[in-house]
Parts: sequence; structure tokens; C-alpha cells
Amino acid sequence: MKKPIIIIFYLIPLSSNKVNNWVDGFTSAIELLKDRFKFIYHNINESPIPANDDFYKNIDLIFIKANWNSRLEIEARQYLKLIQTPKALIISGSKLPKSDIIANFYDLLYYETDWYKKFIDFHPNIIHAFGIDRSKMQANPSVQKMIDVLSIGSFKHYKRLHLLIFKRGKKLFIGEKPKKLNKKNLQDYFFYFLLKLFRIETKDFMDYQELSNFINQSKKVYISASLNGGGERVILEARSCHVPVEVEDDNPKLGSLLESPIYDHHYYAMQIEKGIKTLL
Repeated sequence: MKKPIIIIFYLIPLSSNKVNNWVDGFTSAIELLKDRFKFIYHNINESPIPANDDFYKNIDLIFIKANWNSRLEIEARQYLKLIQTPKALIISGSKLPKSDIIANFYDLLYYETDWYKKFIDFHPNIIHAFGIDRSKMQANPSVQKMIDVLSIGSFKHYKRLHLLIFKRGKKLFIGEKPKKLNKKNLQDYFFYFLLKLFRIETKDFMDYQELSNFINQSKKVYISASLNGGGERVILEARSCHVPVEVEDDNPKLGSLLESPIYDHHYYAMQIEKGIKTLL
């Protein structure tokens, strides 16, 4: 029996170390489903979203992994508006659709947190789908606690890295360091040098297992991000490693994950498959 074919449109900068090393709960969930479905990954930074019907004649379902009103999400609505293939948006973030019309462009919406659900419950097809790879993110009691405060993310304004300065003890920030200086990443360089100025150690993007090791070496994981600043996955990863997590009081989305189940990639895969079966 022929496997249904699902194309996954995503966006990772070609300069990023993540291009050839994208591993997280989502990719691990997709791996679990490969015996039942054929997945095609398509980075729109390598080639744009095809807009012709012929390209999709053998495609059974389209996944868009993006935040609302991001470059990828906007281009998806632009280039796929005449394509009849069912479309699902895997919402990566906390932004809201600007209108019901925009939300209903997609046949199904996957969302990450229970906190977010109330904002899209008008849509006829919504499914919670989120999780981490707990086979790698495990507690290691034998590891010595060398780091007082660990933070993980990117050098973006919405991560509010300046708040890390006020935490006491030995601090470490893990995030992909900006490459060549240009107009687009001036802000990234500002926050990178700000942490350096205050003698906060930084480490570049690393693989999942190494990240787990650093989480286990930490006494606390602190996520200073604003509401639209991400951080969901890190909270579950830290909790899976039995490391305490601190978030800011003005971020109820992240706050909701402090007591939620620690969803794993098996749950993630099950929920993704539930959506696939709804649309096929």
C-alpha cells in the first residue's frame, strides 16, 4: 500500500548550524511516523514554495511549520491559495492569527500549549501537538552541578537577555552565535556583547545530547523570554532532566508549562498522526 506523502515547509537560515543538524521533539516525532507516511522536508531558504498544481499532484498533505505572520506563513498563504491539497499549520510560537479568515485558510491547526488553545477554539480542527525527545533529555544524578543559572535561546530582543544579568552565580547562555556582522543582525551582536560585557559565558548551538549534559550540570534553568519569545521546549527539557525552571511572571504561556505533563515525542507523533488522519 502506498504511503501518503506529506511535505513539510520550514525555514532555517542557510548560515545556521541547525540546517544540517535539526533535531528536537518535532523531528523525533516525524521519525516515529516514517513507517506509515513519507515526509519531504523543504526549507524555503533553499528554494521557494512551489505555486503550481503539478508539483502537488502526488502530495497528499502540506505541513507549514511556522508562527503566524512570519515570512513562511505569509508566503504559504500567498503561494498555496489556489492549491487544493489539505494544509495544516504547525503553530511555532504564541502569536495569534490576525483574523478568522486567515486562520481558516488552513484545514487544521496544531498548537503547543493548553494556554494557547482558547485563542483558536473557533477553528473546526485544532489539535494539541508538542513534545520533546525524552530518550535524550534524561536526569543524570551523577553529574556535578557546575552552573548556577542556565539560559537557552537566541540573541533576540524578545528573549530579554538583559534580565539574565541580574541573576546571581555562575551563568551560562546557550544559543547560536551571530555570524558575520551585517544590518540584519546588529541586534543579535548587541545582546551577544552585552552578555560578554557582564562576563556571562556563552556557548554556540550544540547537539541534543550535549545540551542535555549542560542542563544536567545546572542548578536552575531560567527563561527570560517575553510572551512571543519562545522557550516552550526548553522548559519541558529541563523538567525532564529534573532541573528547576524559572520564568517571568508576565509570561503565562511558559508558566502553564511548569505544571503541565512533560509531553514526549511519542505523544507528539500520536497527535500529529491524529491530525493527518483527520485530513486524509
